[in-house]
Amino acid sequence: MNFTDHEVLSYALTGIIAAMVVVLWWLIREKDRKREEDLREQREAHEIRLKEQKDAFDAKFAAQDVFLKKLFDLHEIDSKELFELRLSIPENHYRKGELDVRFDKMEQTNEKWFTKLFDRIESLSSLVKGNG
Repeated sequence: MNFTDHEVLSYALTGIIAAMVVVLWWLIREKDRKREEDLREQREAHEIRLKEQKDAFDAKFAAQDVFLKKLFDLHEIDSKELFELRLSIPENHYRKGELDVRFDKMEQTNEKWFTKLFDRIESLSSLVKGNG
């Protein structure tokens, strides 16, 4: 079998072109594999970020839930204490009879004091009239 230069060149070019096609196919396949790997890594990183955000939100929500529970517990305690205070206020204040006695004593004390004051003013005015 004798091949002409033209045939050899044709087979060589066909082989080179086939090799270039295989190399291009391999490069494209590697690029696609790398792109898929990058997308998978990005997707995993995104899922991790979403999980972290969800966990942070859940933790914050749980903390707020605990805070609100404590706040409502304090409200319940305050409302019970206020109710008890409302009940105890009338018991701890003076009764009408006690107030009447206290006002009578205060009125008598004031009457005595004003009577003494007027008596002194009368005696002072009589002294002034007697000397004048």
